[in-house]
Amino acid sequence: MSSIKFKKWSSTGGHPLVSGVSDCSKLERVRVFVSFLNSCKLLDVVRRVEKTFTFGKGDRTFECMWTHFCMELQFGDRFAILERTQDGVMFTERKIDSSSEVETWTGVPDDHVTFGQIMDFYEKELGSPYKFTSKNCKHFAYDFFRRIMRQQENLYFGKFCRGHEDVFRWKTS
Repeated sequence: MSSIKFKKWSSTGGHPLVSGVSDCSKLERVRVFVSFLNSCKLLDVVRRVEKTFTFGKGDRTFECMWTHFCMELQFGDRFAILERTQDGVMFTERKIDSSSEVETWTGVPDDHVTFGQIMDFYEKELGSPYKFTSKNCKHFAYDFFRRIMRQQENLYFGKFCRGHEDVFRWKTS
């Protein structure tokens, strides 16, 4: 997976990932993707723990809590993935891996959200190091929806996460 960290965007410049996109380019669509964490060993442990505590009848709730959230942003015919990983906040050019990532939400911003606003959000988030319990991929997606998408129905972090985890569980059962 090749990662490209953006610098401050200039409307007079260009970028190999999203060339032709300026600060005022409108965000046209956001898609949220959820996938299992990359560690197969961790996933096996989580599944065994859930089976133990639910006497083998678990509904995968605990398992689905151990997932990764990322967002695909569309500006015209240009697409970028925005996510927080243990390596930091990143824009990546990679395509969604349909074998391991599940689309849990697609939407169009209500307000006029621009590439420049997203770059400001990105730059602020660059200063926050990854923390497993308080600054992980789910917190990043939640903050994006609250600050950039201005989604008030997702007021509570737990409700936001459970909504995406429930769709993931349903689509992967």
